[in-house]
Amino acid sequence: RFNTKVLYAGKLQRAKQWSGNYHVHEFLEVVFVLEGSGEILIDGEYVNVEKGDIVIYPPNMRHSEQTKQESKDPLVFRRYRAQTQ
Repeated sequence: RFNTKVLYAGKLQRAKQWSGNYHVHEFLEVVFVLEGSGEILIDGEYVNVEKGDIVIYPPNMRHSEQTKQESKDPLVFRRYRAQTQ
């Protein structure tokens, strides 16, 4: 049986020219891009994201998010973190 516990759910707005730390965690993370555009770094490879994209990070996947240099809009996304019980 698959049972999850939501650890966090919220809306985040990042300023223009923002970059997060390259990190890893033990839980599943789902990010839904609401506005703006940016890049995610997954295992050393950059992937472009924009409004409407959904990103799923499985547990223990090294990643980070950042706005693009040329972006005029902030990166706004909803983030959900869940852990299996």
